[in-house]
Amino acid sequence: MTYNVPQQAILQAVIPDRLLGRTIAGVALVINAGTMAASLAGGLLGELAGLRWALVVATAITVACALPTALGPLRTLRGVPAAGAEPAAG
Repeated sequence: MTYNVPQQAILQAVIPDRLLGRTIAGVALVINAGTMAASLAGGLLGELAGLRWALVVATAITVACALPTALGPLRTLRGVPAAGAEPAAG
């Protein structure tokens, strides 16, 4: 939820209405396909390396996925930008 709600709000604000449905469908496809691939890879890793190492790897990947958001320009975003506008910092 902490990802999905702001992500949907920003998408709706910056994507033109005529492309919004296709854009959200494409994002959902990528996220769902990634979730399925990650689930299969996690199961395979758990089978080969053991549950403890699979959880260590999953934790490291989760932290690494948060870094671009934590260190990128989104952390300074104070409002939802208008379509086609550059996001204003701080």
